[in-house]
Amino acid sequence: MLAENIASYVTGWAVKRNTDAAPHLVNADDIAFLAELVAQQSGLAAEDAERNLQVVLEGWLLQRARGERPTRFNTGDFSAFIAFLPPAEPVPVPVDSSPAEEPVARVSTARKARHAPEEPSALSEAETLPKRVESPAKTRSKRLPREAPAHDLFAGLDFSRFHVENGV
Repeated sequence: MLAENIASYVTGWAVKRNTDAAPHLVNADDIAFLAELVAQQSGLAAEDAERNLQVVLEGWLLQRARGERPTRFNTGDFSAFIAFLPPAEPVPVPVDSSPAEEPVARVSTARKARHAPEEPSALSEAETLPKRVESPAKTRSKRLPREAPAHDLFAGLDFSRFHVENGV
């Protein structure tokens, strides 16, 4: 159903993906890609879903009708794609008879919102910061001799060496 709605929305459009060499009419592969992409946005807030679609479809150019200037997807397109998703249906959740600290919701949706993982608990300062070293211990008792380079840039160029060394 989602793919059919998207297909009817983009009928007659020419599209050039960021990976395509030349533009082409929207085909079944493009529609399947768009349908899968939109289906992945199920359960997200509308703004987040539109932002995700915008990021993924950023490199696509499309021409909606013959003779029109090619453009990118706009927010109206993203809103239309999100509107094609079926509405969330209430699903009864089994209620546990044991007492719980938090109230248990009696109804949930088929599509649950995805949440960012919670922040790790704050560790004490002693656990996170390494010990500060005031003065580092010496690793060598004396400096190593520095070797001269193995190649001579002025080999066979005595007159050039003279000019460079004497500033002439």
